[in-house]
Amino acid sequence: MRSSDTAWRMNETINGRPYQQVYGWTKKYDTDGVHGLEDRRGQTKSEEELTNEENLERRIQQIERENERLRAENLSLKKLEEIVRRD
Repeated sequence: MRSSDTAWRMNETINGRPYQQVYGWTKKYDTDGVHGLEDRRGQTKSEEELTNEENLERRIQQIERENERLRAENLSLKKLEEIVRRD
């Protein structure tokens, strides 16, 4: 039985859900089984699931955050040094 046939049958029984939604569920189920139907919105991929490009992008973002934190720390230390010199 094809996925589209299953989707049409499911659509008749699932409270009038749109065909595209039911078809999407069916494709996910056919591909990944029950785990494919889990809601993963807002979850990040594990290290094993990342492509090399995604891994590099994640590393760049991490370095940029660290750089910003160090700039803020450097600025606060300069201000502290200036306050200490004034006194």
